[in-house]
Amino acid sequence: MQLHTSYKKKNIFVFFSFGVSLETWSKQKILDREVTYYNRLKKNKFNITFVTYGDKNDLKFQNKIKNIKIIPIFNYIKKNFITKYLIFFIAPFLLRNKLNKCEIIKCHQISGGLLSVVCAFFKNKKLVVRAGWEPTQNRKKWDIGILKYLLLSLNSIISYKYSNKIITTSAELKKFICSTYLINKNKVKVIPNGIDINTFKKLKFEKKINKVINISRLEKQKNLFTLIDICKLSNLSLDIIGSGSQLNELKKYSREIKVNIRFFGQINNNKLPRLLSRYNFYLTSSRIEGSPKSVIEAMASGLPIIGLTADGLKPLVINSKTGYLFKDIKKTVKKIKYLKNNKRIIFKMGKLARRHIEGNYSLDKNITLEQSIFYELINKKKN
Repeated sequence: MQLHTSYKKKNIFVFFSFGVSLETWSKQKILDREVTYYNRLKKNKFNITFVTYGDKNDLKFQNKIKNIKIIPIFNYIKKNFITKYLIFFIAPFLLRNKLNKCEIIKCHQISGGLLSVVCAFFKNKKLVVRAGWEPTQNRKKWDIGILKYLLLSLNSIISYKYSNKIITTSAELKKFICSTYLINKNKVKVIPNGIDINTFKKLKFEKKINKVINISRLEKQKNLFTLIDICKLSNLSLDIIGSGSQLNELKKYSREIKVNIRFFGQINNNKLPRLLSRYNFYLTSSRIEGSPKSVIEAMASGLPIIGLTADGLKPLVINSKTGYLFKDIKKTVKKIKYLKNNKRIIFKMGKLARRHIEGNYSLDKNITLEQSIFYELINKKKN
């Protein structure tokens, strides 16, 4: 989109997911990945400010994130159980002077929607709500109890209704939001999760034919005990990247059924390309996904995806082309045994997986789509 040469950079305030800080991103080893996106967006005629649920510790990241301003909400008020929730009412007053400099508020994930709505309403700002996933969709698969579900539903109702634009990561999610929350489809723009395809690419390493990889939070919805069963029946060794509450149980179970599994814990995102390139394919058993960046990154690195069917994977995994997904374990194991002896098929699917990501999940393509939303809202404001 062409802009007049006198165009002045506009200020975008990015509100983090509820309870999430830069310290959280750092601990999850995703800080560099998430910041890269906004650094590139900044180059496209925008100034970026992060509004986080952190305290003064978040300001320590300012030297690393030099081009983005940081506003930790709990730098102004002590964080405790009470203020954690009262912040919805207090934050607009704490941030009132800083919000004057903002043209558009963007909610990074739907869980941060309510505070974004309150601040946007308080200062009459345009609001873009991003839903990388929707927790009220298939709540049982996300292990969400009824009370939490009701609160999340209220958050979603308010966030979608009072936003100016909504970004979702899939057509499937857009359909759910429009039908469930009675949202006009023209208000919703599909922008899939994107990755840096120049960083995540196939590197030359000796492949480990009997070893596969999975990147997951070690939680119930990832269905990792079933993943271990698949490896046992397929005679595969498994490397798992990630952390979570089920770590000790998974270690115990893998020892009991004698499956060779290495748990790496969290790994910095920028180290994953070299690691992913050492495997023939990526194994998944998740019950449900949003738009999983770990799967997208694996495919960009030339790995086909093999495993169990799950919501969120349908746009990514095209059976017999970019991988194979099945509803039951037996068919999955049968296909794995077949593929282990057919490197040529794995190689071909890996190339198609890479091509699919290049065409649909490029970071630069996503930034172009998102900035067009901002320009549209800015031009409407002028008119």
